[in-house]
Amino acid sequence: MEALRRAREHGFHSGVSLMPLLPYISDTGASLELLFQTFQAIDASYVFPATLALYGSDPADNRALVMRAIEKHYPHLIQKYQRLFGADGKLPDYYRQAFTDKAKSLCLQYGLRDSLLC
Repeated sequence: MEALRRAREHGFHSGVSLMPLLPYISDTGASLELLFQTFQAIDASYVFPATLALYGSDPADNRALVMRAIEKHYPHLIQKYQRLFGADGKLPDYYRQAFTDKAKSLCLQYGLRDSLLC
C-alpha cells in the first residue's frame, strides 16, 4: 500500500489488481468496504477485483493447494468451498454476477475506476 501511495504522490497512474478474492474470507462486504476505503484514501487510479478459480487435480495444482489451506485455516468453510467450486473450477454464475455487481457499486461509491482508461 505504501508503494502505491508513493507512486500516486509522484503522479504515476497506478492501481490495484485485487485478485483472487476468497469466498467468505476476503470477498465479504466488510472486507471489500475496508479495501475500497483504503484504495480511495491512497488515491488509487483503478482497482481490478476478481474472484477465485480452482483448477487441476494434481496435489500441486491450485485447487488442491487452496482446499488444503481452507481446510487448515478455515475448516468451517471447507464444505461451502466443495459445493461452490464445480468441476470446471469456477464459482457459479450467480456468485460471480453478485460479486461483479458489488465491485462495480464500490467503484462508483469510492470514485475508483475499474479500467486503465483515464
